[in-house]
Amino acid sequence: MKQSINKDLLGIFLLILLIVQNSISQEKNVHSKNIKKYSPTYINSSIRIDGELTENIWSEIPKAKDFWMNFPRGDKLSNEFIQTEVQIAYDNTKIYIAATCYTNRPSTVLTLKRDNPLFWNGDVFGVVLDPLNAKNSGYIFATNPKSVEVDATLGNQNITRETSLFNAVNNSWNSQWQAGVQVYEDKWTVEIAIPFRVLRYANKGDWGINFFRRDATTNSYHTWSPVPIEYQEMNLDNLGHLKWPSVLNAKKRIGAISPYMLGEYSKDFTSGNSKSNLTIKAGIDAKIAITPGLDLDITVNPDFSQVEVDQQVTNLSTVNIRFPEQRLFFQENSDLFEIFGIPPMRPFYSRTIGLDENGNTIPILFGVRLSGAINKDFRVGLMNVLTDQSAEINGVNYTSFATHHRLLGKVFIKGYFHNLQDVKDGKIQKDDFNRTGGLEVAYRSNNGKWRSSLGYGLSDSPDVKGKNGFYKTELGYNDRNISFFSNVAGVGNNYINEIGFIPRMFHRDALNDTIFRKGFDHFFTRAGYTFYPEGKKINSHRLGIRNIYSITRDGVMFRSEWIPNYILKWKNSSEFNFSYSFLRPRLLYPFAFTEGEPLPAGTYNYNTAALFYSTDNRKKIILETGIQFGGFYNGKRGQATLNIEYRLQPWGIFSVNTEYNDIRLPEPYGKTELVLVGSKFELNFSKSWFWTTFLQYNTQQDNFNINSRIQWQINSLSNLFIVYTNNYAIENWGEKNRALVIKLNYWLDI
Repeated sequence: MKQSINKDLLGIFLLILLIVQNSISQEKNVHSKNIKKYSPTYINSSIRIDGELTENIWSEIPKAKDFWMNFPRGDKLSNEFIQTEVQIAYDNTKIYIAATCYTNRPSTVLTLKRDNPLFWNGDVFGVVLDPLNAKNSGYIFATNPKSVEVDATLGNQNITRETSLFNAVNNSWNSQWQAGVQVYEDKWTVEIAIPFRVLRYANKGDWGINFFRRDATTNSYHTWSPVPIEYQEMNLDNLGHLKWPSVLNAKKRIGAISPYMLGEYSKDFTSGNSKSNLTIKAGIDAKIAITPGLDLDITVNPDFSQVEVDQQVTNLSTVNIRFPEQRLFFQENSDLFEIFGIPPMRPFYSRTIGLDENGNTIPILFGVRLSGAINKDFRVGLMNVLTDQSAEINGVNYTSFATHHRLLGKVFIKGYFHNLQDVKDGKIQKDDFNRTGGLEVAYRSNNGKWRSSLGYGLSDSPDVKGKNGFYKTELGYNDRNISFFSNVAGVGNNYINEIGFIPRMFHRDALNDTIFRKGFDHFFTRAGYTFYPEGKKINSHRLGIRNIYSITRDGVMFRSEWIPNYILKWKNSSEFNFSYSFLRPRLLYPFAFTEGEPLPAGTYNYNTAALFYSTDNRKKIILETGIQFGGFYNGKRGQATLNIEYRLQPWGIFSVNTEYNDIRLPEPYGKTELVLVGSKFELNFSKSWFWTTFLQYNTQQDNFNINSRIQWQINSLSNLFIVYTNNYAIENWGEKNRALVIKLNYWLDI
């Protein structure tokens, strides 16, 4: 089996080389007549950021116009009634951007909260900046007709049409800038001021830039520099050029500090100790600009109690769920560390630091991170974090290093090294460690259509030798109609990675309550064809198929899936999705899904069908519903979901998400009904005051959770939080724990 896999890898590698050679030769004649250029105007006068465009200077500055449609058409200029004009000025401290967004219909604003995904479903104007002109990282600054300010960073990836926008960008990055908007009958006008000090840049005359506009009424996207329809409007490979008329003499960043104070009242009803706890904490975060592109972040005694709770899910697989990282310290420049491997096999997963397997907090004493760009071709990240020791576990010192270096235009050499070292009573435990490291070579064509990569890594743990490797290779293609992606990856039996996320490596024997580690090889392929009809109702049809195949290193198949699907998207943003799955899993050990006897080890064959439909996401009331039915191992399973959301635009959002699973296995393996209900109530009293409450009822976890958070945004980076959390057991309806936290942090530039 190993020889066969090696032959497959060699074949894929040779294919990648041929494709790379062919792509490079073809791209010498890339058609580039539509690449836009703009030169900003230096000013000495002041500009009031109110969106009115009444300053005389705006009448003298050239306009960037003739926007192109990005979606649902990618080959035509924007319609006459959705024209956009942009102007740029600058002084020694800020970049000023003015935009006039013409429209013939009332504007749509769904939320006043800056980090809410609903922001992107309304009317939006934004700018993408790549100050190093490297096309491997960038900034987004966007606003809407209510002048809500949203900022984010972009990493080194193509944002395809299928990519979730909220997941593709790093929304945790926040900076101090201004946006002002005025709304008129036939247009809305924007003024934006971005301080140079919040950007990483070199004093060079050419930046990457693009402007984008989302028109909610027509469900269309528009960009100044054309972006192909298969990519979203923020894609870094399609930026225009911002040509500075002279060397920038702007004020450089020094840094900032953000101290916090916190008071917490808590009580744990499961410990047998009825005593309440009152805790007072303080800590500090600091950001220091080492170079124009490199930042040093320091956190001492950090606290993340204001972070939203994880959205609970029903898990009917045999592996753990990968939850997203929501803690600010680990999110900025996170792509530097996390982009290695393949989804979902990642050598680095930040939630292994400071959180246990159940998401409970392990206190962090301090953290230091140096990250950013040395130059436009070289990015680097170095992080060190120390967690606290308790009576049950030692402290752990985490050290992570990652580097991305670009060669020959679109070839990237990437490397990583992670070291975990136990710490007890202030002393490093030299014989208690885990280390992983690896190298990857990646290629992405100039037009962004082709991508491929190869990688290999090793782990090192005490008394473990051999069979400790991790490999990956992938090949992808994406254009207007055709998309294809395939990867092969695998780990040895002794590949131990305590800072990563490698699902399907661990298998539980339910009879003996034992976990076994097994190396495996994983094969994944998906392909799809999308076409965009000429019509007034439908945006696109997409036909696709996905295959997953996993096999242990000793030749035992334990996962085989073939899943064809069809997706229909209407111009009003509603969507229909149908899929049919041919499943052939193998349980390597007995496994229990119900309270009956565990299913015996062996191979199971069954099929399932699934249908999903969502209504127009711009309306006040939105419905998302789906059903899934068919086999489940040696029995049957039915699933129904219904999500209802009501928006009192833009002041309130009220939603209820429900999921019901009915699993029926033959005797003696049992049956079960699982209910998951999640409610979210969000009130936006203004652009500064927010109240968000989560209610989550999960019978699988035997937990009912209440999480309520009031936030006063003093300025873009300073906040007061009041957070109340309570957990109850469902079966016996007993209180588990509760906590009330009041936290204040304040951002100070230095």
